Amino acid sequence: MISAKQKLELAGAIAEIIPLDPESCSQMVEYGLTLPNDSAIQDHFLNILGESDTTSAFLMKFIDVKNSLKHKPKVTPSPSSVIEPQPKRDSKNAWSTTKSRETSSSPAPIKPSKRVPITTSELIKEKQEETPKENRKSRKKKLESLQDLEAVLNSLEVKKDDDSRTVCFCNATRHPLFEIAPNCLNCGKIICAREGLQPCSFCGYELLSVKDRVEIKEVLLKEKQELDGKPVRPERYQGSPKPQTKPKKIVVSLKAGENLWKAQDAALKQAEAERKIQHERLEEEIASRETQSQQEKEISYYNNISGVDPDLVAAQQRLNTLLDFQDNGEERTKIIDNAADYEISTSNSGNMWLSAAERAIRLKKQQRQFRKYEENEQKRLGKGQKTVEMVIKDGKVTMVEKYSMRDDDDDEANTHEITKLEDDLKQSKRKDEDIATQNVWDYEADNNKWEKPVYVAGKAEVKVESQDFSDPLKKRVQFGSGGDSSELVASMY
Repeated sequence: MISAKQKLELAGAIAEIIPLDPESCSQMVEYGLTLPNDSAIQDHFLNILGESDTTSAFLMKFIDVKNSLKHKPKVTPSPSSVIEPQPKRDSKNAWSTTKSRETSSSPAPIKPSKRVPITTSELIKEKQEETPKENRKSRKKKLESLQDLEAVLNSLEVKKDDDSRTVCFCNATRHPLFEIAPNCLNCGKIICAREGLQPCSFCGYELLSVKDRVEIKEVLLKEKQELDGKPVRPERYQGSPKPQTKPKKIVVSLKAGENLWKAQDAALKQAEAERKIQHERLEEEIASRETQSQQEKEISYYNNISGVDPDLVAAQQRLNTLLDFQDNGEERTKIIDNAADYEISTSNSGNMWLSAAERAIRLKKQQRQFRKYEENEQKRLGKGQKTVEMVIKDGKVTMVEKYSMRDDDDDEANTHEITKLEDDLKQSKRKDEDIATQNVWDYEADNNKWEKPVYVAGKAEVKVESQDFSDPLKKRVQFGSGGDSSELVASMY
């Protein structure tokens, strides 16, 4: 732990740069001591204090104090401080104690260590037994992949109530954009790679749902098991209990005059047949459990609908069908624009509807890019990985300091691996699309499912006679109501 005096000095240095109360300055010092490395400390204090000569002097002092805590020497008891047991006094000879003290205080003679000489042939053999460069590269690549997966899994398991979350308001101008969730869907804040998968620092909204996190985690765990070389069990046996029986030993018994190879072959065939029978029994047991659970569900369903109007049951089934379509059809009807406004130029595909495997590949890309960014930042600050070469020649020692450059072959191999995974995903999508195109809607088969509606008359059916409301056409020649038609004709002439 840091001493109170050092803590007050650091807090006073912060108060000289920015006007803050002593309590806030001490809290900043405590938080800075919890940061993992020097670059994180520099980024944290530069964001708050700004870039100046006093800030750089404070950072150097702060880093020295923190490093002194790490490399504090352990106190080991000196040989003089070890209390030696005093010998018991003998009542007969009281002067014998002085002699024993003198003899015990004298140091024991140190035996010279014998060094075994090493011949040049042994050194040549040791050099030949060293691992080749390709194996070291493959191991380094595997280790980096495992480290990336571990980092992604740790970022997926960030707690909501964690007080040590990173807050950055650079809007992806200082750090690279976070490709998985480029902006918060609640408030619209742009998320950079430094903040990562933690909740939004402005509104506290989760960037990814729990379902997406679980799916991505399953894909990454499966990939991690493949890298570790562990066998991945198929999904149908994930929930089945493992048999607790110990593997049986194959015992070969020979009769008089029997051939050994034939007996071994027969024993192996018998063991294989027993193993096959055991596997079939296990599959039958799983199938019987599934059928039993299905039967129990059907029995409970029929018990619930017994004594109920069949029309009501049919209506309930129809309602369940519509509700199921509403739940599952939302994926086709609802549009969620995750990151259309903040499309990344580095992304290869502009498709925003990514599956769990595609999101996992995108996470690997983001992790690789962020690692490159950190390495470039370390080189810019002069804190990259260095190698010191010592050359002894003509009685002189010369030391050459070099930066360890990153091997481009590893980057090409990682890029090739990611592109291969993307091609496999594209092929699987094409297969699914081909299967979907074969499902053509058949009008006749769908029409045979339904019956034509039959309208039945009710109890009180009222017949309405049709009336003709059309007006008759008026004649051109109109006759009077009381006159004779012959008189009218005579008057016309």
